[in-house]
Amino acid sequence: METPLHPSLDQMTAWLALARELGADEADIMAVTTRQQSATCRLGALESAEHAETLALGLRVFKDSKQALISFSTNEITRQSLADALGRAAAMPRDATNRLPSAEAVLSGEAPSLDICDNTPPSTQQLVTRAQTLEQAALDVKGITNSEGAIAHWTHDSITLMASNGLRQHYETSQHGFMLSVLAGEGTAMQRDYDYQSAVYASDLDDLTVIGRQTAERALKRLHPRKLASAKMPVVYHPRVAQSLLKHLASALYGDALARGTSFLRESLGKKIMPATLTIIDDPLQKRGLNSRPCDAEGLASQTRTIVAEGVLRSFLLDHRSSLLLNRTSTAHAYRKADSLPTAKESNLTLQAGSSSPSDLIGAIKRGFYVTELLGLSLNINNGDYSRGASGFLIDNGTLQEPLAEMTIAGNLKDMFQALTPANNLQLRYGIDAPTCVVDSMTVGGK
Repeated sequence: METPLHPSLDQMTAWLALARELGADEADIMAVTTRQQSATCRLGALESAEHAETLALGLRVFKDSKQALISFSTNEITRQSLADALGRAAAMPRDATNRLPSAEAVLSGEAPSLDICDNTPPSTQQLVTRAQTLEQAALDVKGITNSEGAIAHWTHDSITLMASNGLRQHYETSQHGFMLSVLAGEGTAMQRDYDYQSAVYASDLDDLTVIGRQTAERALKRLHPRKLASAKMPVVYHPRVAQSLLKHLASALYGDALARGTSFLRESLGKKIMPATLTIIDDPLQKRGLNSRPCDAEGLASQTRTIVAEGVLRSFLLDHRSSLLLNRTSTAHAYRKADSLPTAKESNLTLQAGSSSPSDLIGAIKRGFYVTELLGLSLNINNGDYSRGASGFLIDNGTLQEPLAEMTIAGNLKDMFQALTPANNLQLRYGIDAPTCVVDSMTVGGK
């Protein structure tokens, strides 16, 4: 396969100059070269080993408060393609928000060092060994009867952002990771469990043998589940699923939802939305963070932001366009792929740890539901109504008891956030992270 060539700074500068020559008021360009490697094993045998390298270019042109985006998979942007893009822009409706950030707003000079790239790719054999080690550790546990496979992967992105407002930034990122899914039991009584993780450096991944064994043990504990009668009770979220609560919070803080008036938090800035003990931080400058970046997709300098402080909502998540619509300042949360327009997105979003251990929180619950897996989603972002399929374990008199499956948990996110208590076991593992969390009361449905 021919290797795509990442465009040089001179090439990108020339494309921007050509766009201006053809009549564009402004223009910007994003170039992303992605290298990917993966190995998939199942029951000890190698199923596939893949390698791919792709280039994606996205160039936006602005003319008379109109814009058009053209995308390419090669580094050949021609005069004609730029002229065609300007022609498409002319057919678009005017919108005063169709403009780039000011030259004064974009990050200039050297970007901060975030240590977010491992430039030494793993060999195919290293990936195969990782996948086989992970899976075999699970298969060695008595009672594990099958495997859906293990995958080890590595991704490297080289990202260049340039614009006619003076933006000139380049940075690289990498991720090593794995996924595993195994089954316990026989026939219709089989139960599955899984694990996954990503890290900038392979050395930051958890021990594969330990992860494989723990995944197997969780699958065994899920055998022979039952259903509960519907009732109101506390719900405890395992960290693997507690992060979903942060994702729902972020979706209600995105600038586009706020500008449309479709977020249940649209009138909540400066108001208490959580208990006073809770703090949520978004940190794109986190060292070795999975979602770290020196600037956002529009070139605005990344900043660590406290989203919720002592239970009070302190910041939305805004890109340039939504900030203009809301008459606010961008929070440098623009995200885009080369073939798409910028939208707001969180970076390393973290619910800070509480003061009690998970065992202490669970020990205080007379009867509740400890959720370890979520399925499906019904979420009305306009009013916060929430419902998900769930499985996990019964909490009875402060201890975990028999497994539960085919359950439903439901509530309203506004009420759930007000009744949220985090434990002290926060680990930075997924890019969006929360410790074990308790929601004091939810509707739990089963029978």
